[in-house]
Amino acid sequence: MTIPGETVEVLSNGLTFHRFSGGDQPVCRLSLFFEGGQSELGNDFAGRLALASLAEGSTGYPTEDMADRLDFNGVRVGSSAHGHYSSLSLAMLCDKMPAVLPVVTDMLRSPLYPEERLATAALREKARIESLCHEVAAIADESFGWQIMGEKHPLAHCVTDSDIESLSRDAVLNIHRRMMCPSRAHAFFSGLLDDRLVADVRAFLESMPSSGAEPYGCEILPFTAAAPGTVVECDSPETMQCAIVTGMPAIGRDNADYIPLRLAVMALGGYFGSRLMTNIREEKGLTYGISAALIGSHEGSFVKIAAQCDRSYADIVTGEIAAELRRLVSEPPAGDELRRLKLFAMTSLAETLDSPTAVMSYHSTRLLVGIPEGYFEAQQRAISELTPDTVAEMAARYLDPGRLITSIAGK
Repeated sequence: MTIPGETVEVLSNGLTFHRFSGGDQPVCRLSLFFEGGQSELGNDFAGRLALASLAEGSTGYPTEDMADRLDFNGVRVGSSAHGHYSSLSLAMLCDKMPAVLPVVTDMLRSPLYPEERLATAALREKARIESLCHEVAAIADESFGWQIMGEKHPLAHCVTDSDIESLSRDAVLNIHRRMMCPSRAHAFFSGLLDDRLVADVRAFLESMPSSGAEPYGCEILPFTAAAPGTVVECDSPETMQCAIVTGMPAIGRDNADYIPLRLAVMALGGYFGSRLMTNIREEKGLTYGISAALIGSHEGSFVKIAAQCDRSYADIVTGEIAAELRRLVSEPPAGDELRRLKLFAMTSLAETLDSPTAVMSYHSTRLLVGIPEGYFEAQQRAISELTPDTVAEMAARYLDPGRLITSIAGK
């Protein structure tokens, strides 16, 4: 398999335009990535609010008029926050794009940010946060973030009521102005594209003005994890279940061992037939589900293992996790288990080619988390060449259970 290449050009206003045409359905998606994400804004809600609220009206298209035009043309609008970027995405039928672009142009140039709509969004976010305060999984996950990334690391910060209350209309407008710097922005356009459609979108992107405000700048703050063996018991409500999140710092994607290590972690807990699922869920019945993943970013990488169980089983579950880490060294996957692991890994990789949108998501992820050139092909080689000895070597080198950092929530 080969990941299709993207066409990349830098437009006259400095915006980087990425595009990929393919598929057999007349649909397309345009995603705009603006510099200024969770790390720069202090929380992930600020960027999401500033971009999602663009669809609440503009000078040329008041709230109801904009909603009617977007709905009439079947536009699906979404916003996301990432480590150093915030994104606005629009998906629609290809033939609707020419009618939608003037609306998007105006929403970017002169958003209204109606105060009552901002207040409603703030109430929804506060309700979401209040709900998470009663979920042991969210509590343990937040605590683990601080332990693995470092005290007060911006990417570990979860939205608080004070974060939300600080986002006045003027504050949101200021975020918008600082994001509107085309030379720091990227556009990813995918779908069944023809030359006319590409020309229309290029003209729209080149017309995107700069606000002149000081743009956000990406500042990479490396992770500084807690001491190996740290265990944190989190304050949490009394529940029948407790949540366990454990893991350890790992090597970055620039290390040649990163992909083989990712496959070793996949063998541990990355799919339904993994070691942790087979042992802790199926054989011992201690949890409904348990997972493990290797997570990488510009700041660093770490292994993360998460499960929920009865509080009385917590010590048993953490003990079994350590035992499975050791067993990867002494009894690495072989035979049918290795075949199933490689089949799952290759099938997951193939899903990247399912649609033009999936292909472009891969390319945008390269921007967001620093995936190196040739990463897709390198994964195929690593999967094909994976042996029991490779898994054992990765586990012995990087997955020492003595290095686990653990957060437990639930009484």
